[in-house]
Amino acid sequence: MNNSLSMRLKKTAQCAYGLENIADIGSDHSYLAKYLLDNNMISYALCVEAVLGPYNKSVVNLKDYISKGKADVILSNGIDDVCPENIDGIVIAGMGGNLILEILSKHKQKITKFKRLILQPQNAQADVRKFLHNCGFEITDESVVYEKNKFYEIICAEPTDKISVREEIYYEIPLLCVLNKSEEICDFIRFKQQKLNKIITSCQDKNTKLSQKRIDDAVAKIKDLEVVLKCLQN
Repeated sequence: MNNSLSMRLKKTAQCAYGLENIADIGSDHSYLAKYLLDNNMISYALCVEAVLGPYNKSVVNLKDYISKGKADVILSNGIDDVCPENIDGIVIAGMGGNLILEILSKHKQKITKFKRLILQPQNAQADVRKFLHNCGFEITDESVVYEKNKFYEIICAEPTDKISVREEIYYEIPLLCVLNKSEEICDFIRFKQQKLNKIITSCQDKNTKLSQKRIDDAVAKIKDLEVVLKCLQN
């Protein structure tokens, strides 16, 4: 088995279980797609690149699979040219959360026709989770990976008629990791608390309504996270 893939992308690859094929949007030279194909985890991969340089590198990396009809690389934006009739799952990894939301928001009807969305937003994870629930997706799997001094969150979601209700704090942190008491979750919660404390510090000298609101929001979230942390440690 190919072990050259980063832990973050290996964990992302695991989310493709049960899918026949995937489209990787902004595929970062098709490393994930090649890993999935090399290990017979999928039968076909479509890599979508918006820029010619990464497109050319993806073509080179996947040339053997392209020649066998098991992969294609296209120049396109987001999921504009990805058809749910031909693709089971969408992967968008390593992009900012707002860019992911922009891509998905453009096709709210289309995305509900895919079997699964596999997302790894670099930020704005709470907004991504709320968007998924508002669009009729149940979050079926969540992971936290610590790699190169950074935490990464991976979110898998599938369209459904029944959405599980989440408390507000579990849009900020991955509920399923808390329920499963995953290895990284306590350290991740402490990291989130540290970030919130930095927000409080940065706003303390600013005498504005907005800065006070940010302080109040951060204080409330820190308290909620402390409750979750204590439950995990009991």
